[in-house]
Amino acid sequence: MKELQYDPDRLRAPLRHTASGGYEEIGWEEAWAYAAERLDALREVQRFIWPSIACRLTGLSDPLRR
Repeated sequence: MKELQYDPDRLRAPLRHTASGGYEEIGWEEAWAYAAERLDALREVQRFIWPSIACRLTGLSDPLRR
């Protein structure tokens, strides 16, 4: 495990994918904010998807498909 901990090529800071295909180093606050933003967006999408799937599986009417 020490070889991983002290590997000179290990990541030491969060990275963000750039439009040019590379990566840029970002701060921890920005990385946490980005992760929270993406999780909120995913939660919002699932809020509409899961009730629809559950209605199809149970045979109940889907309130989103009136």
